[in-house]
Amino acid sequence: MEQPEQLFYAKDEKKDLLCRSIYHVSGISFFLFDKELNLCSALSHMTEPLKDFFFLNCPLDLKKLTRSTGADPCFYMDSLHLNWFILPLPGETSLIVLGPVFEMDISFAYFYKKLDFQQLSIQARSRFSTIMKEIPVIQYLQFFQYFSLVYYGFCGSVPEMDTVRKYQKQEAPAPSKKSGHHRRGREEPEIPASHGSRLAEQIMLENVRNGSMAFPMSFAQKHSYVKGPLSHGDPLRQAQNESIIMTSLVARAAVEGGMDPEEAYTLSDTFILEAELCTSQEEALTVTAKMYQTYIQGVARVRMQRYHPAVSFTCTYIDKHLNEVIPLEEIARELGYETYYLTNLFKKDTGKTIKAYILEKKLALAKIMLETTMMDVCEISDQLAFGSSSYFCTQFKNSVGETPRSYRLRMTSGNAPQA
Repeated sequence: MEQPEQLFYAKDEKKDLLCRSIYHVSGISFFLFDKELNLCSALSHMTEPLKDFFFLNCPLDLKKLTRSTGADPCFYMDSLHLNWFILPLPGETSLIVLGPVFEMDISFAYFYKKLDFQQLSIQARSRFSTIMKEIPVIQYLQFFQYFSLVYYGFCGSVPEMDTVRKYQKQEAPAPSKKSGHHRRGREEPEIPASHGSRLAEQIMLENVRNGSMAFPMSFAQKHSYVKGPLSHGDPLRQAQNESIIMTSLVARAAVEGGMDPEEAYTLSDTFILEAELCTSQEEALTVTAKMYQTYIQGVARVRMQRYHPAVSFTCTYIDKHLNEVIPLEEIARELGYETYYLTNLFKKDTGKTIKAYILEKKLALAKIMLETTMMDVCEISDQLAFGSSSYFCTQFKNSVGETPRSYRLRMTSGNAPQA
């Protein structure tokens, strides 16, 4: 743990306070390196292992950054799906590193499998895996906002997204030539994140449609996804505009999920008014989070009121564990029922078996990933615990009528059918 009296940035107490405030609020770690890349100080409760993470996959010439006058800040996502910002300090031969953060929840099994590609020792993989759950999950645009505060504190201006160089490091194994899936070039492909994460957006709206209680209020606070320059130079107005747009989208998703339209749109009017009356950015974010939670609860109430309590519990349990293997016996044991009895009860209330329901939910999330990320089919299969990519592809084709790669090509080429 960091000692309270130790300064992260000893040259300026105000800048030090800025970094400390962001660290304590968000959990984002800070590292200060000198021109030889020696660690001068850190704000992190996992300093050494996270420092190792940073150097493990960084594709940049860091020493060149520290020795260049006026070097641009950088963002990159490494092959473990960890996101980092790098800020070369103006007038100094040093740099500040913010991170790592995940942009979405990553399962332990998926992360551990990613570590296999790093050719690390078993001991090192085990050490890294133990701290995985401590890495914060923060959507890119929220991460960029925190970085912007640091940039403003040290550089005296607000960074434009287009001036931040973006990189994505690919894994060592090359893509299969048989796959027919053309990925972006391996050298510094740009990450299209100027208006937020479509993945975060689609997952949030899907949660509302399903009344999924898997994500608490903190999820909405971390993943405010309706972004872009809605109000330059006015953080409060920006947060209010984001809240209003998000409320409109969430209200529609709630109606699609079965919520009464009159109730949904009356609620939206109330939350939009609340957003307009906010007097601080933090208050607007709180309103947004409350709105998101209220709509999820409303859809869940409609969805679950016709279900037996055991079936409602099973649906919620599945929503929370889509990135894991979900054994029916474990759910039944949690409820104190025989597997056969629970399966029949679930089929009676929902019209489908538990296995069919799990597959349906996983494939819905897989479609979102195919549309909004550059993850390989194998990566998506691993992330959703399908067991093998061939099994995933078979189930996907049986359900959707085409292969995952064909679906991605159609949905990202502008040939998707009109709603």
